[in-house]
Amino acid sequence: MSQPLELKDVLDRAFAAARLATDQYVAAHPDEWYPCGFAWVKLKGNSPVVKALKKFYPERAGHPGYPSGWEVWNPSGHMTQSMDAKFFGAEAFALVLKDAGYECRAESRMD
Repeated sequence: MSQPLELKDVLDRAFAAARLATDQYVAAHPDEWYPCGFAWVKLKGNSPVVKALKKFYPERAGHPGYPSGWEVWNPSGHMTQSMDAKFFGAEAFALVLKDAGYECRAESRMD
């Protein structure tokens, strides 16, 4: 199997893991919205993952990070305002990528 197709499978699993983790957090904490904020996954800008994101998930591919790298914001796609819920999703996304051998990390900040 070629690397791009393998990466598509990894990304499919990563986005699904992010959604599941965030959904589970929200279900366990239905009235919790504080702290309100954001979460994302930071990758190296020249990572093969970035190329695959742009190819297979153009609407969710992310954008250049500051001051460097690449960022995929809210990989769960969940509309919650809870920073913690979004961070759980970002961590789940990052874990799938790390398990596949790609360097990345989940980050967050309050709004």
